[in-house]
Amino acid sequence: YMTDTGAVTIAQAVRSGPNQLTSLDLSANQIGLEGVGALAMMLRSNHSANLRELKVGWNTFGEEGAMLLLDAVASSGRLTVIGLDGLDLGDAVAKELEEVIRSESSRLTKMELCCNSFGEEGRATIVRAVDSSWRILGCDMRSNNMSLSEWTVLRQALARNRRVLTSRGPVASQPVNAAQSEGEGNPNAAEVPQPGSRARAPVSVIRHGHEEL
Repeated sequence: YMTDTGAVTIAQAVRSGPNQLTSLDLSANQIGLEGVGALAMMLRSNHSANLRELKVGWNTFGEEGAMLLLDAVASSGRLTVIGLDGLDLGDAVAKELEEVIRSESSRLTKMELCCNSFGEEGRATIVRAVDSSWRILGCDMRSNNMSLSEWTVLRQALARNRRVLTSRGPVASQPVNAAQSEGEGNPNAAEVPQPGSRARAPVSVIRHGHEEL
């Protein structure tokens, strides 16, 4: 498992000079506050200008680290995909997510938020944020005790956003092909993944251009 030391090393490498890094997956590790703080600094660096996808779910930095990261996401305005699964996030993070989504500089199109601890207020905040922004095309909220009505509003908002994107054609900073939302179909069946169905991410994946290192 990667610890803070590994995350800091990667962040420093990205900040050290121009690169073509577009996707970084550090899910399912042991990254704490020091490591995620370094990643937040990396996002603010001009040398991370090509980075569009960051996945850091199933680590140990929790809500405090997620807030640090989301503040950097908002200020950089570059990421289109953020993965924050399995971090025991609550309603305070949901509010921060809403602010990021509503920010005029935000380019987020997909959020991976399954297996957290959002309460009724937090779930309502996220659903409201997605419903208020045509940019969000995918939002994985499985295993957050979503109600049928919450799933319905979320699915309808995502479907509407895809229709809007299709009607407008490709938009700068938006992917041409709309990502499929998570948790579609039977909302109750999607709420609890079947045993063995949860795919854990590799320890670390760095995509450099079209090559996976």
